[in-house]
Order: sequence, then C-alpha cells, then structure tokens
Amino acid sequence: MDRRHCNRDGILTCAYCNRNARKTRDHLFFGCDLSINCWHMIGLDWTSLGPDPSFMAYIRHSKNCLHRDLYKEIFLSAAWELWKCRNDLIFNNVTPTVQVWLLKLKISLKNQSCRFKEHAREALRD
Repeated sequence: MDRRHCNRDGILTCAYCNRNARKTRDHLFFGCDLSINCWHMIGLDWTSLGPDPSFMAYIRHSKNCLHRDLYKEIFLSAAWELWKCRNDLIFNNVTPTVQVWLLKLKISLKNQSCRFKEHAREALRD
C-alpha cells in the first residue's frame, strides 16, 4: 500500500496479524493468518503454489478447487469480504473473525445467486 501512496496512517505492517508483514495485496489476500484461515474454510490452500505465485495462479488454483461455474464469484466475493473486514478493522475498530467473514461471504453469494444458473445455485446450497 505504501508503494501506491495509500499508506496514510504511516503504519507499514498488516493490521490483522502480528508478524510485522508489510501491507501488500498478496499478504492481505493470501499470506495473512486471517486470510489463510478464511480461504481454508472454503477449501482453498495456497501452499502448493510455491513462493511468490502470480495473482492469476491463485485464480487458476481456485478454478481447480471450487465449483467450475462459480469459482470466479466465490473467489472475488471472498477477496471482497476480506477487504471489507480489513476496512472494518481499520476504520471501525471491529476485530475480524473467520466465522464473521464466512457468514458475510455466504450472504454475499446468496444475494448474487439470482444471476447463477440453476445447477450453480444448487451447488451453493451444499
């Protein structure tokens, strides 16, 4: 975030974890303890991708692990909910949890499900 001059609070480390990890897109979405646990809740484990995978590698991996008709929606909604959890922590001092993130993800996907084909909606119910 500091590279894009979005680091207005002067803090260069992750707001979620205590590892002094730099605020980067990859850390927030894929390397932070909270995000790792969140992705595990929906069946995604990034460790097989090796060190420093590209953003597209994460998307391709999610395609292999999630429902083929829904992987984009699930991946993007999951990332969006992680971003909103981060904002809640920074701006509202709300401590994020995996359970709250998962609940919000389910609500988000349910709200979007009217756009999905019937068999994809069925898969979401499982």
